[in-house]
Amino acid sequence: MAIRPNDRRRLARLAMPLVSARRDEVNHRVELRKSVDFFEHLQGLLRLERIDPERTCAMGHLREAKATLAAIPDTPELQRADAEYLARAEMSVAQFYLSRIEKNLDQPGPEWGGEVEIHEK
Repeated sequence: MAIRPNDRRRLARLAMPLVSARRDEVNHRVELRKSVDFFEHLQGLLRLERIDPERTCAMGHLREAKATLAAIPDTPELQRADAEYLARAEMSVAQFYLSRIEKNLDQPGPEWGGEVEIHEK
């Protein structure tokens, strides 16, 4: 049995909080990983300049991000799953816009009204 468009929209609306929660969790973990990478890079740059990284507030942020990641726990399997989830999410957005473009490809734009005329000067 086919799902009616109204039912499909209703199901999508009902599922949205679950999808948003999952996406927010993934984004949070990804941002934590990026923060750890950034602060570790910054730590290396500070050492190159002969600045003690512990005298900066950045190392406090690094420890905080690492502790939060350790509490998850952040495993390679979870990192792979997050990367796959984000790739699927990005692909679904791209597919959505591509389908809209393909759907409207043969239709004239609303401001044109039909054929495009080229006038030479």
